[in-house]
Amino acid sequence: MTTPSQPSPDLAFDTLTAYQKSAALKTALDLDLFTILADGPAGAAAGAAKCNAAKRGIRILCDYMAVRGFLTKEGDQYALTRDSAVFLSRQSPAYAGSAAEFLMSDELHRRVRSTHHIRAQRRHGAIAARQHRPGASDVADLRARDGRADGSRLRGIGGSRFQGSHHPRHV
Repeated sequence: MTTPSQPSPDLAFDTLTAYQKSAALKTALDLDLFTILADGPAGAAAGAAKCNAAKRGIRILCDYMAVRGFLTKEGDQYALTRDSAVFLSRQSPAYAGSAAEFLMSDELHRRVRSTHHIRAQRRHGAIAARQHRPGASDVADLRARDGRADGSRLRGIGGSRFQGSHHPRHV
């Protein structure tokens, strides 16, 4: 018989800090850190010079990447792990770093941060909290996003356009 494990906050904290992990990885990819280290181990000063970045910042980033398992560190030298060499160096035919361009794009994050997905969840019953009813603030927000103060042309949540106060289905 197995003994029940103790409660742990690990899952919650891992999820809450996921953005930090992905932001650090995206930064390393944007600086081509993994491609630079594909030529061989390097210290923070050499990495900073090749990345055109501050030595302290590269050292902190490399230390974090080492803690997360993307790099190894021996003394003051950083090197790629086998996985990082295969998937994160632009020199590799299996380079997967370009996925970060999509997954970490500002547009995708803007959409994820919007409240529209919460409203959709509420409408479909996945969130048992109070139902959202569009109000004056929603209309004002849509007007502001569309750039027309008079609201003559509003973009609906699903991408449809409303002309004035008439919905196309009701005209």
